[in-house]
Amino acid sequence: ALEVVKTRLEEACRMIQVKEIAEPWLPSKPERQTQINCFGYEYAGFPRKIEAVFGDGILELVWILTGKAEEDRVRGALVEAYGPMESQGEDYEVFAGGRVALRKDKPEVLMLSETQVPLYQDELQ
Repeated sequence: ALEVVKTRLEEACRMIQVKEIAEPWLPSKPERQTQINCFGYEYAGFPRKIEAVFGDGILELVWILTGKAEEDRVRGALVEAYGPMESQGEDYEVFAGGRVALRKDKPEVLMLSETQVPLYQDELQ
């Protein structure tokens, strides 16, 4: 999966950077964790930095960096794509059964794999 996603990001991004994470921090505790940083990916109307995180070669989560001033517009794009917000905590608004969240303390969108959803449930409340 890592090579497939890497190829797609190379096509969609102005530049990518691949980093091996010395101490994996994903809650699924993979043996190996890799992060691909993608610069210039078009999302919600602007070029973004995306951080795609892989555990043992499987895409587990994606951070899409946004800006605080555009929180309402990004929220609108998430509602349009995934339907109404399903739950809300202090720092997150959650969509799509916990697979997508708008982070409010740091302007980002979080996208999780099915295996990560239960592991992030407490943090997203």
